Amino acid sequence: MKIIYITCLVLLGILQTGCRENIEEYSGIAGIYFAMSTKYGGLDDSEEDYTSVSDIPFAVDEREDTVLLVRAKIIGEVVGHDRAVSIRIVPQENSETEAKEGSDFEPLLDTYYVKANEVYANIPIHFYKKSDLKDKERILKLELLPNKDFDTPMAEWLRPGSSDKKGIDVLHHTITISDKWIKLPGFNEYYFGTYSEKKNRLMCELFNLTLKDFEKAMSTVKCRTLAVKLDQYLKEQEAKGETVYEDYLDGEGKPVKMTVGKGIDY
Repeated sequence: MKIIYITCLVLLGILQTGCRENIEEYSGIAGIYFAMSTKYGGLDDSEEDYTSVSDIPFAVDEREDTVLLVRAKIIGEVVGHDRAVSIRIVPQENSETEAKEGSDFEPLLDTYYVKANEVYANIPIHFYKKSDLKDKERILKLELLPNKDFDTPMAEWLRPGSSDKKGIDVLHHTITISDKWIKLPGFNEYYFGTYSEKKNRLMCELFNLTLKDFEKAMSTVKCRTLAVKLDQYLKEQEAKGETVYEDYLDGEGKPVKMTVGKGIDY
């Protein structure tokens, strides 16, 4: 009986030692990653589907400037003091497509912080629409760096329960600013056909819309109604000998006739 009791004490001591060692290993430096969700400007707390890109299309709202909050989230425990977050701008291979600090956006701070008892660091970046941005786009790519307060142990984010083999890059975040017409969620190619700026502008002209009307997905009824009207207009123009062509050529260098999508087919 004594032998069994002693053996149990020995085993208990081993288990306790093992637990202490595991806790010690786990209590290393905290981690941090970019936590920009795919919804609500990247700041949806309930969202678990992160993105590595943000777009600022000035043409949508016709704004002269805007502030984007880039958010980083900690891995590990909340603490009662401020902790530094280090980022850097990743240079672009093509300087023509690189957003210029001090011109396209206000200079970044040397250090940002996760405040005491917080889990997020919000990094506000003030962007400006410059005249030389017209019909162009430029890129600002940020990278999180390890420092005395945070490591960067998680390079990719895999959605819970996802079968994806490659995750979302959460150590880099790429912001594209543009002052040109781009395809927005409301442009449903199933109904409207292949996207082009010329077609999008034509729809706005014909149906008293703006690019902002395409910012969010449209209802099926609205998509189909607009597509039918556009189809009627294109056929009327063709009947008059004024066929409307796209602003691009096909693989053989020939003009492409503008058409709508198959969603209007009965």
